[in-house]
Amino acid sequence: MTDMFAIALGVASTVASAIGILLLKMASRSGFMKMVFSRHFILGGALFLFSGFFMILALKTEELSLLFPVTSLTYIWVTLLSKAYLKEDVNKWKICGVALIVLGVTSVTLL
Repeated sequence: MTDMFAIALGVASTVASAIGILLLKMASRSGFMKMVFSRHFILGGALFLFSGFFMILALKTEELSLLFPVTSLTYIWVTLLSKAYLKEDVNKWKICGVALIVLGVTSVTLL
């Protein structure tokens, strides 16, 4: 039986990772020294650490072959966050890709 708490931790890992990479992207707009000491850089790095921690906890109780596909949800969160905060273009092909990821993750985790 699928451990839904482990799946939830896996999803939390992907959210933390996506927010972390968004913050690192925002930090990268500065020069190197200013970037390294910026709150975006520090918080982004911390979220990556939490992301790994959440995934390790999830892996303690669930199979890798089930949890690893969940990590592809990171692409969905990054797409949404990039559109909302960085004003990046999300075209119909990206939307189709996101839909396929959702379908794939759902089929692996729930079936």
